[in-house]
Amino acid sequence: MNTRDLGAGSHLNLQTVVVNCLRGLGYELVEMDWRAGGNLRVFIEHAGGAGAAVDAQGLQSEGPVPEDGSGIRIEDCERVSRQLSHLLTVENFDYARLEVSSPGLDRPLRGRADFERFMGAEITLKLKFAVAGRRNFEGRLVRADGDGFVIELIDRAESGAGRKGGRKQPIKAGGKAVRRPGAAASAQEPVAAAQMKFDLDEIERARLVPNFKF
Repeated sequence: MNTRDLGAGSHLNLQTVVVNCLRGLGYELVEMDWRAGGNLRVFIEHAGGAGAAVDAQGLQSEGPVPEDGSGIRIEDCERVSRQLSHLLTVENFDYARLEVSSPGLDRPLRGRADFERFMGAEITLKLKFAVAGRRNFEGRLVRADGDGFVIELIDRAESGAGRKGGRKQPIKAGGKAVRRPGAAASAQEPVAAAQMKFDLDEIERARLVPNFKF
């Protein structure tokens, strides 16, 4: 959350108000963003996971299932927006505009519960400190390991245009380049390279890789 327009105490108070409001309506806070000019963006999902169809008060959302898989529909956003707008006014939080929406296809991952829930999904990671000279990684969550998690790294091979040899250098593990036996690099072909363990406190940012269905 961008706290440029809020003091640290106000930030914590605002988040507490939003979280408690959502919890009472049967939703959970995924992410909150306070932008310059007083624009507050709140990203929500159903309590208990994206597939939850009935909230804490037993009310079921109507309308088409959203393509991002969140389970959040327009009426969910409208319901939260009405209640939260009223509550923020009562609590004297000064804001210019409130936007409530689903987290989208590139949903952020925060905390152990999120990583456990999306086991098997492809994610992007940005670490706080470089590993082997890089901070950004992409891979598939394969398992939990103690206090951390393990991903199978993916090297997206590029086309030959403008690149010598027509392939991207594979990620190296233990000083050796690793590829699946017989796998050939082709345009945008996902190639498993190696596995990497990370602890949650090493992460600066983590998101799901959008999975478009055609």
